[in-house]
Amino acid sequence: MRMGRALILAIIVVSSFFAAAFLWRLKPPAHLQDIRVDCETVIGRIRSLQGMNCGPLEVGGRIDLSGRYIELGVNHVRTHDFYGPGDIDGIFPDFNADPALLSNYDFEKTDFLIEGIKDIGADVIFRLGYSWAKPSASITHVNAADRERWAEICRHVVMHYNEGWADGYCHNITYWEIWNEPDIDQFWTGTPEEFYDLYEVTAKALKDYDPSLKIGGPGIAYNLGFADGFIEFCGNRRIPLDFFSWHIYQGDAQNPHRVCDRAKRIRELLDVHGFHSAESLLTEWNIAAGGFHREWWNVKGVAYAASFLMYMQETDIEIANRYRGDSHVMGLFNGFGSARKPFYAFKAFKMLLETPDRLDCVGSDESGYAVMAGKSDDGKVITILISDFSSGHDGYRIEVGTLPWGNRPFRCERYLLEQFLFIPYNLKLVESTDQSGDHFLTIEKMNAPSVQLIRLSVIE
Repeated sequence: MRMGRALILAIIVVSSFFAAAFLWRLKPPAHLQDIRVDCETVIGRIRSLQGMNCGPLEVGGRIDLSGRYIELGVNHVRTHDFYGPGDIDGIFPDFNADPALLSNYDFEKTDFLIEGIKDIGADVIFRLGYSWAKPSASITHVNAADRERWAEICRHVVMHYNEGWADGYCHNITYWEIWNEPDIDQFWTGTPEEFYDLYEVTAKALKDYDPSLKIGGPGIAYNLGFADGFIEFCGNRRIPLDFFSWHIYQGDAQNPHRVCDRAKRIRELLDVHGFHSAESLLTEWNIAAGGFHREWWNVKGVAYAASFLMYMQETDIEIANRYRGDSHVMGLFNGFGSARKPFYAFKAFKMLLETPDRLDCVGSDESGYAVMAGKSDDGKVITILISDFSSGHDGYRIEVGTLPWGNRPFRCERYLLEQFLFIPYNLKLVESTDQSGDHFLTIEKMNAPSVQLIRLSVIE
């Protein structure tokens, strides 16, 4: 009898909880964010920054994510942290062997992964260096006497993929990134000056081989002092630096808008040392690195990614590669190839990219609330992406003025990307209505962290 009463009480409590939650969801929002979109003012083009680290194939062919990468419009894949393939010691196992002999190279596993990237139509960012390992990468220093040899090995790697050497390919891979995170001792245990020298020898060797290559690096982890010294060294010695690559992980100070501040500082360093035309490449980014972080997978990570993708549009970042895109613990997929929640942030942004004329839009702030609107080239579709990472708003009021199709009828679709209790909304279409008039106005409920997408399309 007591167990029966306890069960009844538990059912009442749980039912009351769910009823209260659903009643709260029906409650009109009180703290609105005001969003306004001007369809008559195009302020630029929305750029694709859908790059990834690793994938779409995995070592051994265990998972093929090619279709999902195409679905997201992944346009650049960086070869860092394939853990063997793509690494210099994975391709050239005996460092003391003759770099001129093709028999001393093993390209098979790297070929497999590069072919996977090329097959989806993406460009390769080829990292010349070594993958992460515990407690450090397999190679963290190159002696002065070995720099020419290391550069010669790199040159032959380029020859294999760009001119067919060693039964290779003519892929015309443009971007070659020298090293990864030499500002931390997990990847470089020599002095900064020793790394600068290695970069100089390698960059000049590759440029002498093919001046059309884009040579850069070094993928700094966070140390702007190291970055300043490196860029100054390159400027003083007239060393090729077609792009400067850098990384950002938020850790405890989570605010996706910080990417704008860091990108601005990187550009200032490049400009002050004379590299006005050098590209800025963000070759790793995520909400956090190291340890274990649920934000890699949950709705907070979704809102972070969506806001981050929009904030990057305010910068001069040419290429961005999320760490990572594959089924790694920090990746967009689990070990069975099923999408984790942040996958849908990139899918939402892909929908925004389908309407690439960027419209003047008011509503974003610098604390994680980001809004962006785009219009299709034919003027028949408007997309508005809204991401709330951490604000205190419980909804928004959005007004879209002067619709490009005039007074013709149009369809409004609203998609949710959030987690409500135990119910996932993975970019789910929750509303579709037909309307008319030359403007659009709605008030919707939205609580952080979450993402919503609104699509307006003329009815033919």
